[in-house]
Amino acid sequence: MRTLTLVVLLVMAGCGGSSDDTNNHGYGYQFDVMGTSGLQLRYSPTLNAGDYYADIAFYESEFERVQACTGISAPAPFVIVVKPEQLPDHGGYYYSGPALIVVDDFIALSAFRHEAIHYLLDYSTGDLDPGHLSPLFSRC
Repeated sequence: MRTLTLVVLLVMAGCGGSSDDTNNHGYGYQFDVMGTSGLQLRYSPTLNAGDYYADIAFYESEFERVQACTGISAPAPFVIVVKPEQLPDHGGYYYSGPALIVVDDFIALSAFRHEAIHYLLDYSTGDLDPGHLSPLFSRC
């Protein structure tokens, strides 16, 4: 239980972001693979092609699940997987304008779901809800 609480707090600590379309928030636009949905994923050099969280199908499936749960549809996002030390005190981060989800490879599943909700809220309402007031965060 204590570990779950820590994971939730770490994921929530990393939310929100500002606009920067010139260099994609310092991450650039290179990606390793694009899925059939258009989701772009960069996992190198953090992961290898055969690693579980380097599988584009994982992110596409989870994004579909989050869209179904929230009732919000949006174009597939760009996702970058990094090492935990690259996001100190954060499990993930959502940047707006252009949309970018960055997740730590240790908790990629929960971080991705959480940041995808920020993305979907931002896409549909223009408010990424950095205060986590939406009931979607607890429901999805």
